[in-house]
Amino acid sequence: METKINYLISLVFITLFSFNTNFLFSQTVNNIEGIWVGDLIINENVKLSMAFEITENEEKSFLAIMHSLDQGAFDINVEEINFDGKNINMTINSLNSIFSGKIETNDSISGGMTQGKNKPWQLCLNKVDKLPIAKPQRPQEPKQPLSYYVEDITFNNEIAGVTIAGTFTRPKKDGKYPVVLLITGSGPNDRDESIFGHKVFLVWADILTNAGIAVLRVDDRGVGESTGSFHEADNRDLADDVVAGVNYLKTRNDIDVKRIGLIGHSLGADIAPIAAVKSNDVKFVVLMAGSAIPLNETIYEQCKIAYPQIGVSEFGVELNYKINVAGFEIVRTETNDSIARIKIAEKMATFNSDVEKLNEKDKKILELSVPLNPKDFYYWLKPNHKFDLFYNPYDDLSKLKCPVLALNGDKDSQVLPQNLKGIEKALIDAGNTNYTIKLFENKNHLFQTCKTGSIEEYGEIKETVDQEVMEFVIDWIKTVKN
Repeated sequence: METKINYLISLVFITLFSFNTNFLFSQTVNNIEGIWVGDLIINENVKLSMAFEITENEEKSFLAIMHSLDQGAFDINVEEINFDGKNINMTINSLNSIFSGKIETNDSISGGMTQGKNKPWQLCLNKVDKLPIAKPQRPQEPKQPLSYYVEDITFNNEIAGVTIAGTFTRPKKDGKYPVVLLITGSGPNDRDESIFGHKVFLVWADILTNAGIAVLRVDDRGVGESTGSFHEADNRDLADDVVAGVNYLKTRNDIDVKRIGLIGHSLGADIAPIAAVKSNDVKFVVLMAGSAIPLNETIYEQCKIAYPQIGVSEFGVELNYKINVAGFEIVRTETNDSIARIKIAEKMATFNSDVEKLNEKDKKILELSVPLNPKDFYYWLKPNHKFDLFYNPYDDLSKLKCPVLALNGDKDSQVLPQNLKGIEKALIDAGNTNYTIKLFENKNHLFQTCKTGSIEEYGEIKETVDQEVMEFVIDWIKTVKN
């Protein structure tokens, strides 16, 4: 179901509950600079502490970043702010969300936040002197001044009519460098792949560039400075964006066109083979926590591993699995949307008696209540979402002829490490003999050194990525032969 799936494979508060917000008469203020904190009310049982830091630049325009404090997700970019002295609207493209509020006093804003087409959840903000919790330490994030060349760039995907924006880095010394294009994981991501307070791709780019490898990292379409709609795209469309990025890299005089590679993380490791099969200019591929099975099967595996880690009973885990399997099977087999909705509603009703048997903790974590809401599955009926749900990465992996490095952590609870065996089998089927498979001990989905591998642990760990992992990747890239 979308709420539970996105909790496990995405980042911040995606759910299908809604809240209607009543706005009060407001006064006019001239300046909204400062730190604003409030609770996002999802429902009577679920709320998230949110914060916005708003500043004014020299051009008298407002800038902001958002923090989901309970989730340890900091510095989420706010792409657009509109403020007329009474009303404020802030757009967060990476979450497909908009905050709309009205000024009540100099220190309070009443408002709500929408995500997609959902009705607004209440989010009233109060001005504070400082954040209620300190931002986590991230010692691997690069500090200015940087020791390498940095350039903000754009390129066009002519097929889709979208412009992709990103950052290119390379060593300062003139020359032609091997280069990697980084491909983000699930959900709309910025060029830094910001996850639970970590700027994963910012750190990767810093480590790789300092090792003599140029890097291009980009905002997904519809995120940050990139145009288009992420939510209307499927994995094939995102792979076309990658190919457009490869074509752009070929035009640069500081790139060795014979050493253009892709590094995909999580879902990005599923997109990378699609792009590599489409483009002969991709000379090597690095798959970090990639799948060899369809997304629906990955979701089943995720749920069975992750939910027990946060206290769901065996009965709750099994019931959640049965519900998802039943709903997805109708999505897969029924081609008529109207009939599919009817069938899903009928099927969900058959689980209500079992849902009533769940303890309160299970109901809260799984977000299950009677009657079950069939709309949780309607998201997957859209053609692009349906394609992604049942697309089998094995199909393109088994066509991949270029050198491949596939990595996973043995404590990855999102893409289980047994996927490495599936990836290797697919490469053997492709007749590819130039590949390396590597499993790292005590590493999670982000390749952090961890204790449990649980999602909740990501933000608690200071390390963004284990240095040993990145050194292994760097050594492989420098020695790989086509």
